[in-house]
Amino acid sequence: MPPQTEATERDRLEVAKEIFKMFALERGVHLALNAVTFAVLIGAAANMFFVAKKVDTAAVTLVCGSGGLIALTSARLLQMWTDILNRVFGKL
Repeated sequence: MPPQTEATERDRLEVAKEIFKMFALERGVHLALNAVTFAVLIGAAANMFFVAKKVDTAAVTLVCGSGGLIALTSARLLQMWTDILNRVFGKL
């Protein structure tokens, strides 16, 4: 691998900034969905443990469903970051 010059590092940083700008809306949507599903998870768990004091199918569905959405959106965000870093800095 050729030695990195300051110019190529600056170019790579500019490319990374452009890619971040390009995916800003998608990142925002994923982060918002993640926040909403986390709130649903906490609300359903609090309701199940403190208010209802019993476990029913609806509460378990809310907890499991929101947990799955959190995992899905987090995985997509991490994949986006990995793609950007691989494009800018090459596969490590």
